[in-house]
Amino acid sequence: MERKVIIRNNLSACLLVLLVLVGCDTNDQKETEYDTHGEIKEKLERMVLKDKDLRNALLLVHSDKYDFHWKFAFGVTGAEQKIIENDNPYHNASIGKTFTSIIIARLYERGEISYDDPISKYLSPEMLENLFV
Repeated sequence: MERKVIIRNNLSACLLVLLVLVGCDTNDQKETEYDTHGEIKEKLERMVLKDKDLRNALLLVHSDKYDFHWKFAFGVTGAEQKIIENDNPYHNASIGKTFTSIIIARLYERGEISYDDPISKYLSPEMLENLFV
């Protein structure tokens, strides 16, 4: 049950980001950027404070198109209840596998990769050293 709550809150934060970014007015980007940054930060903080099962959250919002890279962190971590920072390590279980599989499937649909390609086609020998796939 706890895991479902955390996933639900993470998805809510991501949906908020998507809704805010879709509404950005490119004519007044700088003013909107600062307003949006603050709104996202406040929403993340409210979500963490509101949910007793959610101790902390990290959120990254990036756009090459609008040229920004925002990092947000709120809450506490560990038995010491240390305030979480943007660069804290974060255990994300196996969610990375889900994201990776979706990205690979989209690249396959576009014809940019083949499922039969060897991994060495995309990774350097240095990266492949001691890699378990």
